[in-house]
Amino acid sequence: VVRITVQSKRDLDFVSIEDHRAACLEPVVQLSGYRNGCYVSVGDRQTTYRIDHLRKGTRVIETEYYVDRSGQYVTGSCTATCTYAPAYRATEGVLTLNVSGTQTGSSK
Repeated sequence: VVRITVQSKRDLDFVSIEDHRAACLEPVVQLSGYRNGCYVSVGDRQTTYRIDHLRKGTRVIETEYYVDRSGQYVTGSCTATCTYAPAYRATEGVLTLNVSGTQTGSSK
């Protein structure tokens, strides 16, 4: 589960949040559509959340992913932008994921 926490001191309209995921992560729900009060657009490298009205305070967005292979991976940045006022923008840096474990099942 990936959790994105957005804190705002004022109400914002038309907010776009772009979450660039690591290469080992695949979203459990791969269809785009409205979920949890925002439009979720799933792409090959990123998941974009579009929120019509973001009230001031704290909002947490959670998305479930499958981890499909072990190794060391680097995520991309996560950026929140107010679409019509791009001066209101925040970016979170990259994270390193170390995935270890064995794969279940058999391969032939």
